[in-house]
Amino acid sequence: MNGSIKEINKDSLNEISMPRMGELRGPTLEYNTGEAFLKVISTGCEALIACARQLNIMDKEHGNGDYGTRLAHAAEAVQDAIQKDEVHGRNLYVTFKQISCIIRGTVDDSAGEIYSDFFYNIAEGFSKHESETRVTALTWLNVLTYANKALKAKVFPEQEQALLTSLGTVQKDLENALDQDFDPIEVYEAAVNAAESFTSRVLNARSTAGNSKGPKYPDPRAHAVGIWMRGSFEGTKLKLSHIINKS
Repeated sequence: MNGSIKEINKDSLNEISMPRMGELRGPTLEYNTGEAFLKVISTGCEALIACARQLNIMDKEHGNGDYGTRLAHAAEAVQDAIQKDEVHGRNLYVTFKQISCIIRGTVDDSAGEIYSDFFYNIAEGFSKHESETRVTALTWLNVLTYANKALKAKVFPEQEQALLTSLGTVQKDLENALDQDFDPIEVYEAAVNAAESFTSRVLNARSTAGNSKGPKYPDPRAHAVGIWMRGSFEGTKLKLSHIINKS
């Protein structure tokens, strides 16, 4: 099913672009940390935009050949909103709720729905924490676990299952990294590696099983997770590592 790409609905974004104090929930970052966090998000978006053609090539085997274009359109909309100071970077509940809204307003198909729902539930996960909560790797794991559980409770098209499985793999590797007492950057890197290696493991399994008729390329839905996570990770090392390592 072809995805419908549309201009962002500014009215729906404006409803939450300037949150009142009563709308802030969960942890709130310091100003400089919040600004740096928005740059990290923008770096993840940039990675998706740069890899749009690659994802389209992969999608020719798995879909309509336009998955990269659709994700890039959503990523560009998020970047644009950040550049225009329309995204609140300090309160993580509001940040991810806005990202959810932007995606929902730009990509009108199952890909837009699942990413919008994912970031909405990331926001909800943060809202369960106290405002004074220090955001650590464990906080992110708890929030990701909450979001993944919420997504599993919904029914999405079969073609989106690779994305859900990839997110579940990231969650498991985050848990393992925390159990091994890695430092925060190493924990994040373990999660990124899990996302990136997921698709190659699937292809290798097909090859080992002798399934020569299977797809030549990884599923772009799973592969995209590794792309935006890698982009965000590199941005984190540049913009936030000095803060994270103090945690």
